[in-house]
Amino acid sequence: MHRFFSPGQDALVAKLYDRGMSANQLADRFDTSQPVVLNSLKRSGVERRRSVAQPSLWSGTAAEEEQAVELYRSGATVRELAKRYGCRTQVMSELLARKGVQLKPGGRRHPRFNEHESAQIADDYRAGESLNGLAAKYDTNTMTIKSALRRQGVTLRRSGKAELWTPQTLAWALDEFSRGRSQVSIGHELGVSASNVSQRLRAAGAKTDNGRLSGPEHPGWKGGRVVGEGGYVQIRVTPDMAADLGLAIASYMPEHRYVMAKHIGRALREDESVHHVDGDRGNNDISNLQLRTRFHGKGHVRRCADCGSHNIEDVPL
Repeated sequence: MHRFFSPGQDALVAKLYDRGMSANQLADRFDTSQPVVLNSLKRSGVERRRSVAQPSLWSGTAAEEEQAVELYRSGATVRELAKRYGCRTQVMSELLARKGVQLKPGGRRHPRFNEHESAQIADDYRAGESLNGLAAKYDTNTMTIKSALRRQGVTLRRSGKAELWTPQTLAWALDEFSRGRSQVSIGHELGVSASNVSQRLRAAGAKTDNGRLSGPEHPGWKGGRVVGEGGYVQIRVTPDMAADLGLAIASYMPEHRYVMAKHIGRALREDESVHHVDGDRGNNDISNLQLRTRFHGKGHVRRCADCGSHNIEDVPL
């Protein structure tokens, strides 16, 4: 089963789709799934056609019913009859049951094949038929086909996901991931889920669990310095940085408070604030910072932090 088309195959898929083949028909032709075909068309820039519901040709007259029964006895399947008359398979099944016609083995009401039919299915599968193709041919589902093949001792072919992950494909995925491409994007390109991509990358030694990565190891690392609300700069304080100054946190904190704490060699108290002399909240050079007690606004009195005296004066910087 194809799960990843080459550029040449993408071009062929687009060409056949443009000529009128449906996505399901292309999936059967290339022994793949419809999502893989749709991803191929998207890479080629082909706009998907909108499906148009076909008007029902079934009116349920006596003549039509007799014709449908005769066609079924001649070899047509319930699904083929439903498609011919533009109705649901249930309508055809109920008609045949009402007419006393026994449904053929292999239909949805007869999920188990006899020995002869199972042998024929096994021969078709060995000749290269896909599970989906066999299910459509025998008017059943892939699970029933698999059961028939197992009873015949047939080993199922490896899934498309296993065949997809060749050493070359894995090397390409590792290179794309190392360049910053997301697992979702890689999976979309290959026609598999992001979890499947993650499983393969981890098996190859790549770190994919971004939720457990932090700091410079995280793909989204921006240097640990961001501008927060009000224009104040926030920096990431590592555990070592916090321990050196006796800080109670080891996460993000205002840069101006960290710079002042580092300058005086201790953590700032809750009643201490840092003032930007030039009014620029992004300028956190120590020469532009002034340590003040409590909030530095109107309605607050200053006192000596050492003795508590209010006998203090302002001096020019």
